[in-house]
Amino acid sequence: MPNRVTVLVAEDETIIRLDLRAQLEESEYVVCGEAKDGHEAVALARTLHPDLAVLDVKMPGLDGIEAARMILAERPIPILMLTAYSDKELVRRAAKAGVYAYLVKPFRTSDLLPAIETAIARFDEAQALREETATLADALAARKAIERAKGLLMEREGLTEADAFARLRRASQISGQPLKAIAEAVIAALAEAGIARVGAEARRAGYANARWPGRLELIEVDRGGSREVLLDGAHNPAGAAVLAQALDDLRPLLAGGADRRPPPLTLVMGAMADKDVAGVVRALAASRALAGARVICTEVQAARVLPAGDLAALWSTAGFQVRTVRPPAAALDLALATAPGPVVVAGSLYLVGAIRALLIDDPLLRDVSGSG
Repeated sequence: MPNRVTVLVAEDETIIRLDLRAQLEESEYVVCGEAKDGHEAVALARTLHPDLAVLDVKMPGLDGIEAARMILAERPIPILMLTAYSDKELVRRAAKAGVYAYLVKPFRTSDLLPAIETAIARFDEAQALREETATLADALAARKAIERAKGLLMEREGLTEADAFARLRRASQISGQPLKAIAEAVIAALAEAGIARVGAEARRAGYANARWPGRLELIEVDRGGSREVLLDGAHNPAGAAVLAQALDDLRPLLAGGADRRPPPLTLVMGAMADKDVAGVVRALAASRALAGARVICTEVQAARVLPAGDLAALWSTAGFQVRTVRPPAAALDLALATAPGPVVVAGSLYLVGAIRALLIDDPLLRDVSGSG
């Protein structure tokens, strides 16, 4: 990371603030200022003009969300918010304020750097959309296409979200075409290659209109009766928190209406050993929609896979009923045969690709998914 990238840190706990500064400086960021509360953060942002701000949500005087709102009103910059899973309402407020990425304490350098990259990438994306679109409707349509294209690139090429957006933006700059046009071209190209052939007819209108920002996919499966399978990679705590909120928002739709009691969900999960799997489990376990859910832990054939037994231990500690079924195909068969309600597949893009290939009759898709 070029050392010209300056960062403002706002954290009222001295030990965490010093640790955060050390991690940033080790990664060649320049910490240009440190604040102990929201008012000081706003003042320093005004005078120091940082390239990025890292703000704790809960600070005395003025909290991180209001500080972010004031900073962004004066000079938009990427902001990474430090938060906790119990702060669901604060996370919603932060999103409304314009914060694009979150990091849960305690964190490691391996968590911090991807979170910063995500904040910068999403900020750049939002700025690019503002420049290219004239109306809110245009912006929403462009964002939908860009999100889908990023997801396909991440799955097909193994890219991070930041790298996927960088590739789209670079193509836009080289070609002179808007980001939306580039995204639509990527979607068309990858769909023709057999990626993400879910089909619009398999997606109910209620899901498309729901208020959540994730990339949740719905596939309706007919195996002795209709069954809904929802897929979301959710391989890091931030993505898992988004999925948890999405499931909470979508439960009335899954039940067939707000006046009906939704049946328990079944979660099929696999994970990679180099991810913060404990953080993912905590985030998903906080979802009201997963209360009473059964968890089936599995594992794909990959070098960095977390053993299904280790994953099961995390869910058992969280108080959930857990089964361990190692082959993903067997885990899916068990879920579809015994689940009283919808099945959710999450925790790994590798697992999502493998399960999607099993559900969609597309030989080319099976080949592609099996390679990653």
